[in-house]
Amino acid sequence: MKLPDKHHSFVSSAEVGQICKPLEQLNMNFFNRIRFYNDGSIAILTNNAKWLNHCLTHERPREGNIMGLQQGIYLWQDILETEVVRDAKNDFNICKGIQFLNIEENYRDVFAFGSTIDTDFTVSFYFNNLDLLQKFILFFNEKSEKLFNDANKSRIITPKIMKIADIKPHLSKVERINKIARKHFQAEL
Repeated sequence: MKLPDKHHSFVSSAEVGQICKPLEQLNMNFFNRIRFYNDGSIAILTNNAKWLNHCLTHERPREGNIMGLQQGIYLWQDILETEVVRDAKNDFNICKGIQFLNIEENYRDVFAFGSTIDTDFTVSFYFNNLDLLQKFILFFNEKSEKLFNDANKSRIITPKIMKIADIKPHLSKVERINKIARKHFQAEL
């Protein structure tokens, strides 16, 4: 899938990058806000237009990954295709990705963060700073309100191939652990 170079998602990335400047203090170089609508369209703001173009051109990641998840926080390696994680790291210097997923009746919002390859913190940094990342999401939503309204007017209609994904291999371990934990803790309460 190819979008025109002047599509809002591409031309807004410099402005999004300015809003994301505070993340540089945390050695994070990547941020996306994507709204996945139930009709298959998406509205996206990103600070990395080249990565977005790569994903659209290669028709990845599959939305099915997002549409099959429960609300929560996910590491990229647990929910995205191996090729997506590999390309982000090797070709765009984006790794150690994490995303927050919020579910509403007609859409799902994803807020994704990533760091550079040479960042010395581990993924546990994210988990020890969840409150800080959630505050950044609130900050970003406030500062980017107009940009996001414009992104909604320029929704991307994703091709069918991007709407289909088998997330079972990615989630089987997570689901098994969740079931065991729920069963155990519910019995204890």
